[in-house]
Amino acid sequence: MKDTVSLDDLDREIAERLNSYRSDVAAKIKKLTQQEVKRLVKLTRQRAPERTGSYIAHIASTVEDNGVVGSKGTWFVKAPDYRLTHLLVHGHQLRQGGRTRPNDFLEKSVKEVEKSYMEGIEKAVREG
Repeated sequence: MKDTVSLDDLDREIAERLNSYRSDVAAKIKKLTQQEVKRLVKLTRQRAPERTGSYIAHIASTVEDNGVVGSKGTWFVKAPDYRLTHLLVHGHQLRQGGRTRPNDFLEKSVKEVEKSYMEGIEKAVREG
């Protein structure tokens, strides 16, 4: 990019710099998303109930590139244990009566990762 710009080329130069800034921020956010979604998987595996270990082994994530906007991370539990997440987080009815207590392992992990993710996005936008 040029240090000096003529008035005729100003609009083109501004557009170039904004595109460069957008690309840099999108790349940083994609990398941050990948790091934080991996961290979320690690935290939930550590905090999830350890009855059989099958549930913990099926916790996974994906990161999709959304082009201009950046990227989208998704946390999930693979089959056949995906049904357990709702029961663990919200509790469930027992055969002999009563209910199990809800487990907030997922909520705690999401809040922890969300805080650092938002700070990372703010830093990426500030620094470009």
